[in-house]
Amino acid sequence: MDKCCFSFNGDLFDFSGGEEFIEVANYAALPVTGSTSVIYVTLDTNKLYRWTGSTYVELSGMTIDANPTDGSANAVSSNGVFDALALKQNIAPSVQAVVSSATVTPAFGNDLVVITAQAAGLTLANPTGTWVQGKDLVIRIKDNGTARSIAYGGKYRAIGVTSPTTTVANKTTYLGIIYNLTDDTFDIIGVTTQA
Repeated sequence: MDKCCFSFNGDLFDFSGGEEFIEVANYAALPVTGSTSVIYVTLDTNKLYRWTGSTYVELSGMTIDANPTDGSANAVSSNGVFDALALKQNIAPSVQAVVSSATVTPAFGNDLVVITAQAAGLTLANPTGTWVQGKDLVIRIKDNGTARSIAYGGKYRAIGVTSPTTTVANKTTYLGIIYNLTDDTFDIIGVTTQA
């Protein structure tokens, strides 16, 4: 296998000798105290877990298809090491697509919220679900050719950027957001608008 690396939800997986993969029968079979340099694969559900130093965190619902039906090579080998390139090809972001709505509420599990043809003022409501520390979210907004106001739920917080309060007519704007469990906020850490 060629050595490779890829980024998933802010974590960098480097197959140049840093990350080790260990298979266990199920979640209950995970070691009481894990290792932060190991990715654990539960064979009953084919889910991946990372030890944070105090608890196991599922890698955003990411699963491995050990028996793919599309003719591709198995993502997990019998010894628990998998081909990073094959896995990366099988990861599709969870997208919430919205065509113009006065209120948009992202849900846990969304990687990307795409808002198009926005024809009214927009309120980004506080996301729903049980978010985990460091979970990222990207929101992409484009109006219908007329600038629209943008308001935010109380849990959004700008860090080092200014949250846009209006769209720019007929231009795409991206918001990069990270969930901060400690403060229970959705920290907007990146804002960029099409030139």
